[in-house]
Amino acid sequence: MGKKDDKKGGNSSKQIANRDNFARLSYLYQLSNHFTTSSSPTSNSQHLQTILARGYDRNLDLSSKRTLTKLSPSVKRTICKKCHVMLIPGMTMSIRIENNSKSHDPKNDVLAYRCLTCGECQRFPIGMDREYVPFFERGYVEETESNQK
Repeated sequence: MGKKDDKKGGNSSKQIANRDNFARLSYLYQLSNHFTTSSSPTSNSQHLQTILARGYDRNLDLSSKRTLTKLSPSVKRTICKKCHVMLIPGMTMSIRIENNSKSHDPKNDVLAYRCLTCGECQRFPIGMDREYVPFFERGYVEETESNQK
């Protein structure tokens, strides 16, 4: 009447549903990052690498939608939604803090990511609490702080 022993030898780790989908998405993201950041001496091969990187980013987006797999917000923030370029600060994107309010109150500050390829701008409000950590980053921040102690 008790629980049966696990025949796999005590594998108590959590199983990830759709592991193959996550592996495919991770691989596409890594390929895109590699082709975006790699520098080549000739402009023709650099242009081809940029096209490949954009194609991998587009496949990443379409695959996640087709398989109904949710991407991490940190991954979604690094891909331009208009032209599918991987956003890397100083290389393919510029970062700026804007305050377009009439009173220029620091509570109205907005972090703006501008894609240098297409000019698309993503805005994130940051003025209310500068030390705010998003939910998806909370576990990572706590782990790094505990490792430093």
